[in-house]
Amino acid sequence: MDAQKLTYQTNRFQGLGSLFPSLPEMWAGLLTAYRRWRKSAISTVTYLLVIAAVAIYDILLTIQYRESLKQLEENPIGRWLMNLDQVERVAVSDLALFLVMKSIGTIVVLVTVYTLIKRRGRIGHPIAAGVTSFQLGLAAHLTFSGNI
Repeated sequence: MDAQKLTYQTNRFQGLGSLFPSLPEMWAGLLTAYRRWRKSAISTVTYLLVIAAVAIYDILLTIQYRESLKQLEENPIGRWLMNLDQVERVAVSDLALFLVMKSIGTIVVLVTVYTLIKRRGRIGHPIAAGVTSFQLGLAAHLTFSGNI
Protein backbone atom coordinates (compact mmCIF):
# COMPACT_ATOMS: atom_id res chain seq x y z
CA MET A 1 0.00 0.00 0.00
CA ASP A 2 1.45 3.33 -0.90
CA ALA A 3 1.84 6.15 1.64
CA GLN A 4 -0.68 8.46 0.00
CA LYS A 5 -3.50 5.89 0.19
CA LEU A 6 -2.67 5.05 3.82
CA THR A 7 -2.70 8.74 4.79
CA TYR A 8 -6.13 9.19 3.14
CA GLN A 9 -7.64 6.23 5.04
CA THR A 10 -6.17 7.40 8.36
CA ASN A 11 -7.47 10.94 7.90
CA ARG A 12 -10.89 9.64 6.93
CA PHE A 13 -11.26 7.67 10.19
CA GLN A 14 -9.79 10.47 12.31
CA GLY A 15 -12.56 12.72 11.01
CA LEU A 16 -15.14 10.32 12.44
CA GLY A 17 -13.73 10.89 15.92
CA SER A 18 -15.49 14.24 16.06
CA LEU A 19 -18.80 12.54 15.26
CA PHE A 20 -18.47 9.88 17.93
CA PRO A 21 -17.33 11.11 21.34
CA SER A 22 -15.00 9.04 23.42
CA LEU A 23 -16.48 6.99 26.23
CA PRO A 24 -15.44 9.43 29.02
CA GLU A 25 -16.89 12.35 27.05
CA MET A 26 -20.10 10.42 26.49
CA TRP A 27 -20.47 9.57 30.20
CA ALA A 28 -19.70 13.16 31.19
CA GLY A 29 -22.41 14.39 28.82
CA LEU A 30 -24.93 11.89 30.14
CA LEU A 31 -24.09 12.80 33.72
CA THR A 32 -24.52 16.51 33.00
CA ALA A 33 -27.86 15.86 31.30
CA TYR A 34 -29.01 13.74 34.26
CA ARG A 35 -28.00 16.45 36.75
CA ARG A 36 -29.91 19.09 34.79
CA TRP A 37 -32.96 16.85 34.58
CA ARG A 38 -32.80 16.02 38.30
CA LYS A 39 -32.43 19.68 39.23
CA SER A 40 -35.33 20.58 36.95
CA ALA A 41 -37.51 17.74 38.29
CA ILE A 42 -36.84 18.64 41.93
CA SER A 43 -37.51 22.33 41.35
CA THR A 44 -40.66 21.57 39.33
CA VAL A 45 -42.07 19.39 42.10
CA THR A 46 -41.14 22.04 44.67
CA TYR A 47 -42.89 24.79 42.71
CA LEU A 48 -46.03 22.73 42.27
CA LEU A 49 -46.15 21.57 45.90
CA VAL A 50 -45.72 25.08 47.30
CA ILE A 51 -48.38 26.53 44.99
CA ALA A 52 -50.82 23.73 45.85
CA ALA A 53 -50.08 23.89 49.59
CA VAL A 54 -50.72 27.63 49.79
CA ALA A 55 -53.94 27.23 47.78
CA ILE A 56 -55.13 24.51 50.17
CA TYR A 57 -54.20 26.70 53.15
CA ASP A 58 -56.20 29.55 51.62
CA ILE A 59 -59.21 27.28 51.09
CA LEU A 60 -59.01 26.03 54.69
CA LEU A 61 -58.94 29.62 55.97
CA THR A 62 -61.88 30.43 53.71
CA ILE A 63 -63.90 27.62 55.26
CA GLN A 64 -62.81 28.48 58.80
CA TYR A 65 -63.76 32.17 58.52
CA ARG A 66 -66.77 31.85 56.21
CA GLU A 67 -69.05 33.99 58.42
CA SER A 68 -66.84 37.07 58.26
CA LEU A 69 -65.34 36.38 54.85
CA LYS A 70 -67.68 38.68 52.91
CA GLN A 71 -66.29 41.64 54.87
CA LEU A 72 -62.68 40.44 54.89
CA GLU A 73 -62.29 39.33 51.26
CA GLU A 74 -60.00 41.76 49.43
CA ASN A 75 -60.42 40.31 45.95
CA PRO A 76 -63.30 42.05 44.12
CA ILE A 77 -64.00 38.98 41.96
CA GLY A 78 -64.14 36.87 45.11
CA ARG A 79 -66.58 39.31 46.71
CA TRP A 80 -68.72 39.24 43.56
CA LEU A 81 -68.80 35.42 43.61
CA MET A 82 -69.83 35.41 47.26
CA ASN A 83 -72.61 37.91 46.60
CA LEU A 84 -74.15 35.75 43.88
CA ASP A 85 -76.38 34.10 46.48
CA GLN A 86 -78.49 37.27 46.35
CA VAL A 87 -79.32 36.52 42.70
CA GLU A 88 -82.53 34.49 42.48
CA ARG A 89 -81.41 32.12 39.69
CA VAL A 90 -78.26 30.91 41.43
CA ALA A 91 -79.06 27.75 43.41
CA VAL A 92 -75.49 27.09 44.59
CA SER A 93 -74.24 28.28 47.95
CA ASP A 94 -72.10 31.40 47.71
CA LEU A 95 -69.17 29.73 49.47
CA ALA A 96 -69.38 26.56 47.34
CA LEU A 97 -69.19 28.54 44.10
CA PHE A 98 -66.33 30.61 45.48
CA LEU A 99 -64.39 27.48 46.51
CA VAL A 100 -65.00 25.75 43.17
CA MET A 101 -63.71 28.79 41.28
CA LYS A 102 -60.65 28.99 43.56
CA SER A 103 -59.93 25.31 42.94
CA ILE A 104 -60.34 25.64 39.18
CA GLY A 105 -58.01 28.65 39.20
CA THR A 106 -55.40 26.71 41.16
CA ILE A 107 -55.59 23.74 38.79
CA VAL A 108 -55.20 26.03 35.78
CA VAL A 109 -52.13 27.64 37.36
CA LEU A 110 -50.58 24.26 38.23
CA VAL A 111 -51.10 22.88 34.72
CA THR A 112 -49.80 26.09 33.12
CA VAL A 113 -46.67 26.17 35.29
CA TYR A 114 -45.95 22.49 34.63
CA THR A 115 -46.47 22.89 30.88
CA LEU A 116 -44.27 25.98 30.72
CA ILE A 117 -41.44 24.22 32.52
CA LYS A 118 -41.66 21.10 30.37
CA ARG A 119 -41.98 22.88 27.03
CA ARG A 120 -40.02 26.07 27.64
CA GLY A 121 -37.86 25.43 30.69
CA ARG A 122 -35.77 28.50 30.08
CA ILE A 123 -38.73 30.81 30.69
CA GLY A 124 -40.82 28.29 32.65
CA HIS A 125 -38.55 28.15 35.68
CA PRO A 126 -38.42 31.94 36.27
CA ILE A 127 -42.19 32.18 35.82
CA ALA A 128 -42.74 29.27 38.20
CA ALA A 129 -40.37 30.85 40.72
CA GLY A 130 -42.32 34.10 40.47
CA VAL A 131 -45.68 32.39 41.00
CA THR A 132 -44.25 30.41 43.91
CA SER A 133 -42.85 33.59 45.49
CA PHE A 134 -46.22 35.28 45.11
CA GLN A 135 -47.93 32.30 46.77
CA LEU A 136 -45.47 32.43 49.67
CA GLY A 137 -46.19 36.15 50.03
CA LEU A 138 -49.91 35.37 50.02
CA ALA A 139 -49.41 32.77 52.75
CA ALA A 140 -47.48 35.29 54.83
CA HIS A 141 -50.21 37.90 54.29
CA LEU A 142 -52.96 35.45 55.25
CA THR A 143 -51.08 34.33 58.33
CA PHE A 144 -49.67 37.60 59.66
CA SER A 145 -51.94 40.38 58.33
CA GLY A 146 -54.05 40.58 61.48
CA ASN A 147 -57.37 40.87 59.63
CA ILE A 148 -58.44 37.44 60.74
